Parts: sequence; structure tokens; C-alpha cells
Amino acid sequence: MNNKKHLISGFILLFFLSILFVVSLLGITNNYRIPILDSRDLNEGWYHVISDDNEIPLETLPTRLDIYNDETYTIRMSLPFNFNRSQKILIRTSLANLMVHLDDVLLYEASFKAENTYASTWHVIEVPQASEGKFLSLTFDTPYASMRGILNEISFGDRGMLIASMFREFGMRLAIGLLTFFIGLSLLMISIVLRKENYHTIYLGVSAIIFSFWLISESRMLQLIIGNPNILGGLSYIAIALSPVTLALYIGHSLITDYKKFYDIAAIIFFINTLSVIALHYSGLASFFETVPVSIILLICGLIATLLFFILEYKKYQKKVTLRALFVFSLVAVFALLEVIIFSQSNFRQTADFVVIGLGVILTVVFIGYVQFSLRNYKGSLERHVYERLAYTDQLTGAMNRFAYFKDVHDFKSTTDAIKLQLVYFDLDKLKDINDKFGHAVGDEAIRHAYQIIKKTFGTRGQCYRMGGDEFVCIIKDFKDSSIDADLKLFNDQCLIFDQNTPYKFNVSVGVSIYDSNENVSIEEALIKSDHRMYEHKQSKQRAHSKL
Repeated sequence: MNNKKHLISGFILLFFLSILFVVSLLGITNNYRIPILDSRDLNEGWYHVISDDNEIPLETLPTRLDIYNDETYTIRMSLPFNFNRSQKILIRTSLANLMVHLDDVLLYEASFKAENTYASTWHVIEVPQASEGKFLSLTFDTPYASMRGILNEISFGDRGMLIASMFREFGMRLAIGLLTFFIGLSLLMISIVLRKENYHTIYLGVSAIIFSFWLISESRMLQLIIGNPNILGGLSYIAIALSPVTLALYIGHSLITDYKKFYDIAAIIFFINTLSVIALHYSGLASFFETVPVSIILLICGLIATLLFFILEYKKYQKKVTLRALFVFSLVAVFALLEVIIFSQSNFRQTADFVVIGLGVILTVVFIGYVQFSLRNYKGSLERHVYERLAYTDQLTGAMNRFAYFKDVHDFKSTTDAIKLQLVYFDLDKLKDINDKFGHAVGDEAIRHAYQIIKKTFGTRGQCYRMGGDEFVCIIKDFKDSSIDADLKLFNDQCLIFDQNTPYKFNVSVGVSIYDSNENVSIEEALIKSDHRMYEHKQSKQRAHSKL
């Protein structure tokens, strides 16, 4: 039945999409999509100013100047006709300070010297109208030799154009960073909600969240929502140092068998490195940027060791999970190597490009694996649910059986909380006479009706069990001592009503006792007491009947 519903739902969705596609092709004369205007580049016509009377023309931006000392370096151009009206220029600096002059007038200045945390940032400079033909000069300086002379693209337009261009070029990086964050957050929340000792999922979720901060920082889009230079200049370096901590714990606790201690030690080393990165920067001994090589070397060493351990363990244990992990981490190694090569060549524009590509592949592999795991887990949970239901359910009445009773009693006994329970024992009178005179089918029907009346009267405030044959027990937590008489009267009334419509005598004997965990009486002894009282009730009815 469910398969038919799924088939019908799929057919309706396919029909809707087909109709939408056909309608979209009919009668097309114009396209009314709202256009998004692109910003325009300002990458040609620049000169490198060597001195007042010496300039070297630059072919185009981006480029890199040959700067061999700590001095500032300046480029300038004569603004084209487009600047006869007010324009906004978008410039990105790479860990550098910036001053912008229009002829001899200072338009804009951005310096990180006061914060002592340099960040690669965007700068929006408003150029006033009637600026065509004037000289726009950009002056840079940076304390880092590897960053000197780096000139990025420059564009101009209104604010909307500039932001749209940023999203078009770097939006995919931001999207992958946010996707990684939400995947990590989902893993973390699932582990917390399930409240199981599933530490490896927690480690993986935290690693994904921390790594997503690096991706978001390197997406070049973080500045749209955060302007703090300590965040802009420090987030990616701290994240790249910290993310291996929980990743090492994840590998050691879920993927590795023989080398767990190595990953515990590695996690400690990575954590100490993270503390060192922060301490060295804010003490002025070494900046975030200068500590990157150490973090990368530690990552490379950990990655090489991990690949080696996976190979050794797969040869020894032949586990599929080890082979899958070896494949994923091999991909990580390839893309990390490409990333290091790009970074070592000071090609900072392409920083994170290979990681984004690699992460996309890895996320696809992880997603496929997660879907397969979820399907297996869902199938297993269904099977466990069915088997558990069969194990703990009485097939004749649908009540919980004696195994379920003993399981619940064990749970009550295991709790440290003070509990007070009402135990009600039931026994169907003269079931043997019913079976002998009317047959076992009628006897079974009498047992089912007895349970229905018991459940209707007591089941809303507790759990009822069939202990076997014609005996039932209810464990009631939500009760008052004064309510038991009213419950018993209601139960007897229901039995009398049913008795009037049966060819046999229908009656149920009942015994009640109280279990209080604060008293020196076990729950088993309380049940025996209710059984004795039920038997006394049965005997009293028999004596009354014999007098008649």
C-alpha cells in the first residue's frame, strides 16, 4: 500500500515538472528576467611609480611587482571618462595597508598597524564626480616579504554591482563553507539529541564546523557581515591549526584499530600548536601569517602517517571501512598537496580553490556513504522494532507479555529516583469451565475481552501485561490511594455489562498492593501480595456462591 502511495506521489511530481517544462517553452517572445548589471574592471592603464619622473607601465592586473625592501610601493592611472560621475572602486589588498589619493587629495586610508593583525580585505573607495583625467594613486605597504608587490584586480560601479560581482566570483566558496558548517552542526545536534556515547560523530561534527570557518574566511565574503580585523585576519589561521584536533580524535576513535594512542598524542600536539599560534601572535613574537608553515607541516605529517596506518590496517584486517577511509584521505592528500604548491608560489588568489574542489568530492562521497548507512540503519531499526515487538507482545491480546513486565520491573529497580507503584493483579474466573463447555476459541475470546476491560479501566494511567494464561498485571504510576476503590467499581461494572451479553459466566478476580521504594519491601514481594489478595477475592466469591 505504501509503495503504491509513493508511486502515485512520484507520478504526480513528474507530471507537474513535465507540464512546467512544456509551458515554459510555449509562446516565448521576450525574456523578463531581472538583469544584474556587472561591475566594470579597472585593470588596464596602470603605472608602477618608481619616482616622480619614472613610471613603468603595467600590462594588466592582477600582477606582482618586484619589491625587494620594506618601502611602500605605488601604482597610479589617469581615470577614464566613466568617472565623470561618482563611482565606487573595489580593491582587495593582501595583508597590506592602503592609501588612496586623487591627485594630491587623500580619499581613503586603511592601516592595520594599530591592531597588529593584518587581514586580506576588500576596500570600497568612493570617487567623486568630475574625476575623469585625474590621477588615482594607490600606495601599499606590508610587513611580510612574501606579500610585497601583490596587486589584485580592481573594479568599479555602484555598490550593488560590486557586491553582485563578489557573489558571482566567490559565492560558491561561501556556499560550500556554509554547507560544511550545517553538515557539522547536524552531526553534532544528532549526537546530542540521541544522547548516545557516539563520540566519533561529535568529533567529526566539531571538525567540520571548525573547518567550515576556514572555508568561510577564505571565501573572501566574510567581510560582508564582519568588520573586526582580528576575526578577518585570524580566523582562518586559528581554524586551520585547531580543526585537526578533533579530526585526529575522530580517526583514532572510529577508523583506526592499532594506532589509537598516536592520534591521542597528535590531538594534544595540534591543540598545543593552536595555543602557540594565538600566544605568539598576540605577544608580538610571530604573526598569524608567519605561523602558517608550522601548522601546514604538522598537517602534512599527520596526513602521511594516517595514509600509512590505513594501508597497514587494510592489509592486516581487510576492512571495507578502512579502504573507504584510505580513498577519502588520499583525495584529501592530493588536493592538500595542490593547495600547498599554490600557497608556496604566493598565488593567494587561488587559495582554497583546490580544497573547495576536493571538499566537494569528499562531501559527495560522505553523503553517499551517509545515505547508505542511514538506509541500513533504518532497515535495521525496523527489523529490531519488529523483533522487539514480537518478543514483548502477547499475540492473543496485543498486551505486553511477561518478558516486557520483567524488563520494565528491572528498569524500575535500576533507577535511583524514589518511586511509588500500584500493582493490580487480575485472574479470569473459571476459564477451564468456559473452555470445556464452549471450546478454546470462546475461552480465547473471553481472555481478549478481559484484557480490553482491564486496559480501558487502568491502561490510561499505567502499563498492563498478560503474565500468561488468564492472568494479567497492571503497573500504575499515576495514582492516588483514594482512587483505587473508584477504579475497581468501574472495572466490576464493565465486567457485569459484558457478562450480561455472554452465554457463560464472565467474572475477573482482582488483588491490589502498593510498592514504595522507600520501604523495605521489594517489587517482587509487592506483586506476590497482590496475587494473594486476588486469590482471596476469588475465594470470597466462591464462598458467597456456595451459600447460594
